Amino acid sequence: MSGPDRSAFARRHAVALCIVFLALLALAGLRGNAFAGLAGVAGLAWVIWAHLERN
Repeated sequence: MSGPDRSAFARRHAVALCIVFLALLALAGLRGNAFAGLAGVAGLAWVIWAHLERN
C-alpha cells in the first residue's frame, strides 16, 4: 500500500490558505482595516513564495 499523496494534500492546503488570506483582504476592503489588508497581502506573498521555492 502506498501512502497518501502528499503533493495533492499540499496543493489543497495552499488553496485553503489562499482563500483565508483573500478573505482577509476582502474584510480589509469592507472595513477599511489596514492590519487585515497587510496580513492578507503578506499571507498571499508567503504562499506564492513557498510554492515557487518548492518547484
